[in-house]
Formats: sequence, C-alpha cells, structure tokens
Amino acid sequence: MSLSRYLLFILLGTALSWAALGAIIVAVDPTDASGIILTALFVSIWLGATGTLSLAGLLLRTLFHSKNYLVSRQAAVAMRQAVILASLLTLTILLEGRDLLTWWNALLLALTAIALEW
Repeated sequence: MSLSRYLLFILLGTALSWAALGAIIVAVDPTDASGIILTALFVSIWLGATGTLSLAGLLLRTLFHSKNYLVSRQAAVAMRQAVILASLLTLTILLEGRDLLTWWNALLLALTAIALEW
C-alpha cells in the first residue's frame, strides 16, 4: 500500500470516528444510554484518538527524524504509539465516567503504557 493511500484511509477513518462521536453526543442522553451506545461511544473515541495521534506522530517523525528511516517503519511506530496512547486515554475516560479513577489507577495505567512501549 502506498503512503498516500495509507494516509487517505487513516484520515477518512479518523474523520468518520469523530463524526460518529459527535453524532452520539448530540443524539443520545448519557443517563439513558444503553450498553451498545456506550460501547459505540468509547470505540469511536478510541478510533478517533488512534487515527489523530497516528497522523500527528507520523508527521512529527517525518519532520524531525533522520531521513534514513523508511516511512513505513515510521508509520508502524507512530501507529503502535497511537494505539497505546489512545487506549490510555479511553481507559482513563471510562474509569472517570464510572467514578473509579484514582491516582493509583492513573499511575498503573501510565506505567503499563510505558512498559508496553519499552
């Protein structure tokens, strides 16, 4: 797959994810939301954040890293890091929504993300 096609798919998927999140926020009352709606909400947050962070990471890598690296390797690293950070963000929002987020939960999530990347 070419870089332009990869970027197009990621950009389109990210835009659709953020649009789905916006539609859920506008159309659904959070107090009356069913499990399916909440699942769609968190999946759209995760997909949107993954796409946004992946595109931002790839952009920063191509601007500031050495040109000796293949763009496909830079894209793979950016995607891996985006998945980890988006998972951290989504889990934090989920825990906060359930009033389960404490400082030690946040620390444990952050240390898990660091260990996964290390």
